[in-house]
Amino acid sequence: MNAKEIGRKAGRIFEYHLPDHWIFRSQEDQEDYGIDGEIELANESDNVTGFIFKAQIKGQESVSLIENGRTVSFSLKLERLRYYMQEVEIPIILIVVDVTQKRIFWKSLQDDTQLRESMSSALKGNQKTVSVHIPVTDSLPDKYDELLAAVDANMNWLRASALSRMTSPIDAIVRKSPSDLLAEMLEKSKQMNFHLFSETFERLYVSGDFDALFDSAKDVLNSATEKLEARFCAGLYIERVYLQKIDPRSDEYQSLCFNLYVLLLNIVREKRAIEHIRLYSILLLRSIKLKISVDADYHYYLSAKMAENDDLTKGVIDFSRSQVVLKAARDVEKVIHLTNRIIFPEINTYC
Repeated sequence: MNAKEIGRKAGRIFEYHLPDHWIFRSQEDQEDYGIDGEIELANESDNVTGFIFKAQIKGQESVSLIENGRTVSFSLKLERLRYYMQEVEIPIILIVVDVTQKRIFWKSLQDDTQLRESMSSALKGNQKTVSVHIPVTDSLPDKYDELLAAVDANMNWLRASALSRMTSPIDAIVRKSPSDLLAEMLEKSKQMNFHLFSETFERLYVSGDFDALFDSAKDVLNSATEKLEARFCAGLYIERVYLQKIDPRSDEYQSLCFNLYVLLLNIVREKRAIEHIRLYSILLLRSIKLKISVDADYHYYLSAKMAENDDLTKGVIDFSRSQVVLKAARDVEKVIHLTNRIIFPEINTYC
């Protein structure tokens, strides 16, 4: 077969294996440089959903396999790849079809960091082509769900990349925007900050960089301009740092957590937080108070054991301990009632 025959056969094989609710629109006759078509998903009522991605279909009489048959290696023209990676702002999926064995392999392009690095090296070295590697497990019709997940991840990457490239044009947009739109943009910016902070905190925590996590979270917690949810989230990550770096049985840990929970509760009340955040902040404070009461009871118990031969001292200790036990019992009751209210909000219990 010649190249055109292979290309036509690859297209037919690919379209034949598409699910019924995947709408394929050919773009070969629209001068869409290097893109064969687009795919849009339809819902159960056969209405289009707006979930769209581009497909570049490449046929091979027999694909080249490397790494003991675990990877497909495909050579793509550098200029074509540069166009995909730098010019197109909609997800592109490279489809490589082995027309002899009728096997279909796919790869999401723009969000592939390793491929982007290979492209940069090729541009510096004046290469003509770049090798694209595809795991043989990324195949169709076996991995439809994984393909859609990759498209969704690519969409998110493109959105984030577009935001990171916004520089001077945003100034002109802001100057020409009405005040109500500016307020809306500020609110959306704070909401985006919340997600950015949350992801940053989690990555620092997973990597074990607790000092950097503490410093970052502390800045957000103390920032009066950030959303309440972002500040509350920062406080919870500070709590996780305490748990990693300080013995949770120590007085220092209890003191730090107590002060942190008081601060969170004050912020929550000041900002009039929604109920579940308010209730949770109260529960945090009450739980640490309960722990302090239980520890105090234990210390009084040890003191009473040491003063068994001194009736006067033991009597004083027992009286003091009874007050602590009574307080702990009240704290237990409050924690139980509050926990029930959080889990079962329809139950009307006091806080």
